[in-house]
Order: sequence, then C-alpha cells, then structure tokens
Amino acid sequence: MHQHSQQLGDLQKRQLKIENRLDNEIVPKINVLFDAFELRGDQIEKLQKHLDERLDVITMDVNFLMGKTARMDTALVEMRRAK
Repeated sequence: MHQHSQQLGDLQKRQLKIENRLDNEIVPKINVLFDAFELRGDQIEKLQKHLDERLDVITMDVNFLMGKTARMDTALVEMRRAK
C-alpha cells in the first residue's frame, strides 16, 4: 500500500510539472503562433485589396489605350482613303 501511495505521489508531482510547463511555456507559445497567424492573414487581406485596386487601375488604363488605338487606326484608314 505504501508503494502505491508513493507511486501516486510521484504521478501527481509529474502531472503538476506537466501542467506548469503547459501553462508557462506551451500555451503562451501557441497563443503567439495564433496571433502571428491572424496578423499574417490581415496582411494578406490588405495586400489582396491593394492588388485588386491596382489591377482595376491597370485595366482602366489598358481599356483607354485600346480605345485610343482603335480610334487612331480608324483615323489612319480614313486618311489613306482620302488620298
């Protein structure tokens, strides 16, 4: 009975040691990793928004240039016919 009592006491000490390590080392590290993950997600979201805005501007510029090129082509064809 004494031996079982001693083993139980040893197990309780180990359990307490594990609980303390979880509370003092592992849980804070997990929290930091989670915070970093959320931060990275926010950064990616902001970057996506910025890139979408830039793509919209580039699309408008390309559409403008295509329209202008088409008008110039038409004007060039008309000038050649006029000769």
